[in-house]
Amino acid sequence: MMEQKQLRLEVLKDMLDYISVVRQAPYSPDMAPCDFWLFLHLKTQLKGARFESRDDFIRNTTAMLNSTR
Repeated sequence: MMEQKQLRLEVLKDMLDYISVVRQAPYSPDMAPCDFWLFLHLKTQLKGARFESRDDFIRNTTAMLNSTR
């Protein structure tokens, strides 16, 4: 049992040597309020919608976002 734990530890250390870490800003409620309500609201409004082009999608999405104020 102890040998398995030691082996897992060695494998983990080897893996950590190859993984690059991307630094992220610390959590701030000012940075991510949209994640909790706006995207869910937008996703609900767009469910099942079909658009002719990317520009049409952007125009409709922008109109929905502007009306959410």
